[in-house]
Amino acid sequence: MNLRAKIMALVGVPLICIFLIMLGTIYWKASESIQQVASQEMLQMANVYAANINTALQAKSRTLETVTRLWSTKPTSYEDMTLGAKEFATQNSDFFVGFPDKPFIDGAGYDIPSDFDATSRGWYKDALSSNKVCQSSVYKAANGMPVMSFSSAIRDGNTVVGVAGCDLNLSLVADMLSKAKVYDTGKAFLLTKDGNFIYHEKYSIDDSISSVNEPELQTLAPAFFSGSSAFSESADSFYASTPVGDSGWVLVLRVPQSEVFASSRALLGIMVGIAVAAFIILSGILFYIARLISVPVEDLAGFAATVAQGDLRKTALPVERTDEIGMLHNSFCNMTHNLRKLIRQVSEVAGHIAESSADLSENTKEAAQASEYTAKSVAQVADASRAQSETISSATGLMQESSSSISQVTDVISEIVDSAKATEEATREGQTILSNTISKMNSLKDGTVAVTDTVKELQSSAHEVSSIVEMITNISEQTNLLALNAAIEAARAGEHGKGFSVVADEVRKLAEQSKEATQNISTLLGSNAVQMDKTFRAMEEQTTNVEESVEEIHRSGEKFAAIAELIEGLSGQINHIAEIAASVQKTSHRAVSSIENIKSGSSDADTKMQEEVSAISSAAEQQSAAMSEIAAASHTLSELGQELQQATKQFRLS
Repeated sequence: MNLRAKIMALVGVPLICIFLIMLGTIYWKASESIQQVASQEMLQMANVYAANINTALQAKSRTLETVTRLWSTKPTSYEDMTLGAKEFATQNSDFFVGFPDKPFIDGAGYDIPSDFDATSRGWYKDALSSNKVCQSSVYKAANGMPVMSFSSAIRDGNTVVGVAGCDLNLSLVADMLSKAKVYDTGKAFLLTKDGNFIYHEKYSIDDSISSVNEPELQTLAPAFFSGSSAFSESADSFYASTPVGDSGWVLVLRVPQSEVFASSRALLGIMVGIAVAAFIILSGILFYIARLISVPVEDLAGFAATVAQGDLRKTALPVERTDEIGMLHNSFCNMTHNLRKLIRQVSEVAGHIAESSADLSENTKEAAQASEYTAKSVAQVADASRAQSETISSATGLMQESSSSISQVTDVISEIVDSAKATEEATREGQTILSNTISKMNSLKDGTVAVTDTVKELQSSAHEVSSIVEMITNISEQTNLLALNAAIEAARAGEHGKGFSVVADEVRKLAEQSKEATQNISTLLGSNAVQMDKTFRAMEEQTTNVEESVEEIHRSGEKFAAIAELIEGLSGQINHIAEIAASVQKTSHRAVSSIENIKSGSSDADTKMQEEVSAISSAAEQQSAAMSEIAAASHTLSELGQELQQATKQFRLS
């Protein structure tokens, strides 16, 4: 697997997993939060409607209690009671008084049969045995609407002189519940303590929760009549139930789950769209970064492997990048260019050396033959002095040509030595840049570790803030409950509690706003915690990628070292050739000097021939020895030239 594939696999696969996990978690949290908000809203709404219903019941009860207490403490005539009943009936729609020994008083003015016996009625009997206001069971009136009666005894001391009562037409309650807005399609219904429907959009007071054909209501009935507020759910609906004061009634709100979760499904669609778009963008960025890192490294690694095998035919073009990878690439290009130039020069010089060695060998052979001829002709030098002078002049010319050729070879070798030194310097510069690149990659790794530590600290801070938000949420819930209780007490206080009821309602709204704000903060903190955790994992994976990049650069450094060793060996051979060439040049100079001495001696041969015969013989011997040394040096130089050619053949330049 190449570097680009590793980067894509190590970062891309975790990125996909992170997106899927994040998407599922956010949707689950959103659904859970929506259900929690729905339960709170439905319970609060149920408590408000239940409080309103209970307020209506308590108003009737307190009015009746006030009247009967007044008539019990202050004896009142039958006529005054009749007038009072009419007045109260005007204010409360209905008011009546029954006596054991007097006619029935109906404040509403209905015609009452003469034989009507109030003492036989249930409301009358209930009041006889109680010192409080009694409430009858809900029953169906003549008009078919549910009604309940309140009754309270009028006493003269311990003797019951009559029973006052009033009816509460529950059509007002039904009208209020029919207009209750529970989400868009939610409904409300009211149950008696026996499970009969006081109000329901389909059922009447004659129907009970146990008799209707709705199994889910029968399953949830124990939760409805638990005596406290409860939130329940069935297969397709949510229910919020709460008791209505001390009446034993239960108010239930019902909302379809599909309506509650409609916003979460819309949120899921938006989240999926955002996640897909973000994944595509991040994948493109990841591919671009991976390609930006891997392509130059892969190209440089392949080119370095080619150069290490001796193939210098390819030419890498410089890049315009100014980072470490660009510097490494350009330095390697310069190094290969200098190496190619050096090898070409060495190859050319090797050819020149071979040619010069061949010429030198021929010249040396001719000089040796001339020296031998001179030695043989010493005895005849007197007769052939002019011929000897010409021969010596010819030998001098040949030696000068040989000396000139050797000087040219020495100059060329000096240029090769300089080129080899320049190549060594370029190689060292490339190794230095590679070392700097490794150092900066290590610094990048340290920075990545520091960022990872910072993300850990952010995670810890987020957990602390979550604890504080939870505490604020608890406080807002307590405040909301206190405000609700205050609203109920204000309702019980009647006209005197209206101002306090407004204040309590404002406090409750503020508490709800605080709770919603803290819930939003908690949701955001949860999302941020998940993001920081994914960021932390991504940073750890990025640290691994940086380490792998450092290993790739280390391998490039090893290839640089191999090239440097090859150049150093080649430089040593060239230095050795330079030393031999210098030695050959010195020997050639000595031979030229010897021949010039011979020529100088032969110029006086006509006058001092006999005296110089021995000197000429000695000089001839020296010349012969010098020619032997030149021949040996020429042979050595030829062998070194061949070795140099063999060394340069391993590099392919074209």
